[in-house]
Amino acid sequence: MIEIVKKLKAANLCLFPSSLGWWLIADSWKKEGIERLKEIKHTLTQKEWVLHIESIGLLSQYVAEVPDIAWDWMEMNQRPLWMKFEQYHCLPEGVEGNDFWISLSKEENWRKLLNRIGHPVIGILLGDTYVLDDTWDAYLPAMTLPKQRHRPDKVHLLNNGTIQSLEKGS
Repeated sequence: MIEIVKKLKAANLCLFPSSLGWWLIADSWKKEGIERLKEIKHTLTQKEWVLHIESIGLLSQYVAEVPDIAWDWMEMNQRPLWMKFEQYHCLPEGVEGNDFWISLSKEENWRKLLNRIGHPVIGILLGDTYVLDDTWDAYLPAMTLPKQRHRPDKVHLLNNGTIQSLEKGS
């Protein structure tokens, strides 16, 4: 984990395992890493930005108006949950608000990473398998995927708390 944090802080990309599959992640404070991740994202089909936050308190730092129901869902949900909001602010430089999700992961490996790096990371989910392109120049840690496999619950909330869309994961 220490090596992953070092690589991310040096604006490198890293592969990271979770119950959803492999992630390609960058430090949200490193514009160079985000730009490289953005270039890769454009070559992959149907990949979305996900900002991984360490605590529910960080939600208001990135979301202009957080509906009350969002606080409850993020606090109570034990499964992977991605939330999309109507208006964002203070996003990492180089990240646009469309197709952008926020995740508060309850998984231990995410919590350790976010605690050690001290701020959010941004990533794209590659899935169970990936083809590591040498041009990505991504660090591959000696870690394996957890056995339990999931798809995230996805909720798109409007400012007034209305659910625009809800997709149940597995």
